[in-house]
Amino acid sequence: MKRCFTLLLTLSQLFALTACVTAPTEDIPVPPEPSATEEQAEEQAEEITIVDDGPFPGKIAIVTGANDWNEELYYFEQQMIEKYCEDSEDEYYFVQHLVKKYGEDKIVHHPWHELLPKQLEALMMPFRFATEDPCIKALVVNQAMSGTMAALDKVLEIRDDIFIILIEPQQNPKDMSKRAELILSQDNLLIGQAMVRQAQKMGAKVFIHYSFPRHMAQPMLYTRFDIIREECKKMGLKFVDVKAVDPISADGIEGAQQFITEDVAKMVAEYGRGTAFFATDCGLQKTLVRAIVDNGAIYPQPCHAVHGLPLFLQTLDIFVGDYEEKSNKELIARIRGVLAEKDMLGRISTWPTTEHAVTTACAEYAVKWINGEVPKEGVDVAVLKQLMEDYAGVEVYLTPYTDEESGETYENFLLMRMDYITFE
Repeated sequence: MKRCFTLLLTLSQLFALTACVTAPTEDIPVPPEPSATEEQAEEQAEEITIVDDGPFPGKIAIVTGANDWNEELYYFEQQMIEKYCEDSEDEYYFVQHLVKKYGEDKIVHHPWHELLPKQLEALMMPFRFATEDPCIKALVVNQAMSGTMAALDKVLEIRDDIFIILIEPQQNPKDMSKRAELILSQDNLLIGQAMVRQAQKMGAKVFIHYSFPRHMAQPMLYTRFDIIREECKKMGLKFVDVKAVDPISADGIEGAQQFITEDVAKMVAEYGRGTAFFATDCGLQKTLVRAIVDNGAIYPQPCHAVHGLPLFLQTLDIFVGDYEEKSNKELIARIRGVLAEKDMLGRISTWPTTEHAVTTACAEYAVKWINGEVPKEGVDVAVLKQLMEDYAGVEVYLTPYTDEESGETYENFLLMRMDYITFE
């Protein structure tokens, strides 16, 4: 599927494009005397390094959550940069700053900043490189937070030749599918059922759901909320909906984490150890796991099941060196050992992979797209599935998203799921 947007180029953007595109020499009107802004654009274009050699021509740009949101999102960088970039130090410099211009390496990385949702006018900042650097051939966004659609519209006004991949979009699936060639999201509908059944299997009698209005305004999350509530009723679990503190409210992430710490203790005191907890926000997961372990409760899965093992390694202060060199079996054994000491075996579960596996697999798919190894139109699901399984080490299930109301299926919007592992 291709996006249909009008290509709007200003004179300064035409100057920027000259770095990677050779314009015809005939019938070109003489341009007016350049303004200061145009001169800056021309100087900027001269700084662009053409990257047509190596394993693929051009560059791949990746936008992820900032380190204060979700550390797991950074692990993809260690693999992709080591594989494709000659000098990783420059890329780590990008990681530490919200807005840095594109570099000369194959993989360009820009993080969201934790304050960005409060400042939606700044949403374009991590995307500017995609319009300024014509050597960018693909854009991978994980997570595609609220506001991404408006940012992509700005990109597509200038560039409609970029291969766009969105992971965990937080806006309307129909609208997002028009703006990207490939979208991946965990299968929230099936996961809504699965996590309740997993919690019951682990001994839960009560299911606590933490969220806040900003998340409940997202169609997929609210639909999952309804499914969780109905599944609890069906399975005989008491469902408790708790309005948590929004991490981007005036109380900030510290206030939100403090609320979770105090409320988990209060809920376990009221309902007992057979209480399962689920929170919809990434920034609350470590605090939630720590509170659950401290109070002996149940944790069926993170907000995004692909947080994977690093979430528990970090929360439980388990040092394993370069965990990318460790097998899942080794990591699970280390986590199990610590949980055994805390009398928490059989009370924590997740998917046996990490967020970086999804980001990295999508970047690898983008490489194949650039090199012409997969179709330019549509998604080769078999290739993507294999790439994800290579990183995850388990079977991955991919299903096209179908809108329940309209019955329309979006072949480029894929829902993913995996089986749980329980530390027992």
